[in-house]
Amino acid sequence: HLTVMPLSHLFQPTQDLKVRMWRVRLERARPDDPMFDSCDDTLVTGAERLEEVALESISVDCSTKGNPFCIFFRPALSYIDDGDQFEVEISGLRGHEGSRHFFHEFSSLRDDRKDHHLMGVAKELVDVMNKKSLWRADGGSATGLPPPGDSGASDTE
Repeated sequence: HLTVMPLSHLFQPTQDLKVRMWRVRLERARPDDPMFDSCDDTLVTGAERLEEVALESISVDCSTKGNPFCIFFRPALSYIDDGDQFEVEISGLRGHEGSRHFFHEFSSLRDDRKDHHLMGVAKELVDVMNKKSLWRADGGSATGLPPPGDSGASDTE
């Protein structure tokens, strides 16, 4: 089952609630795009719908326990692969907007992929720490941290 949890203080289901799902190819902001944020390079700027995915079941939970508005649904897929991307549309909502779109990208957490994911996150951290905007021209840090490669110990110790 997959779940979507619209903000319950902004949206509530109606009797016309519908869920649709598509396999998509997500488009992300590139570094030369004005929308690109170096701290969040996952910004989705668009999605190309490749095919609609049938749903086997849909359930809605509006109980007062846990999230007060949760939609559970089961796509008619035998498996979801690493890197699969989907768009989910929820319509028939009461609130500011009558429908919402959610985008999901799945990453494998299998044992044989743990090192791959760890190295990917480590590379992202190194890229962030190497940004010149974090460090002052005098070698000090705008964050109070020593620059990369500096243990923080002074030469006089």
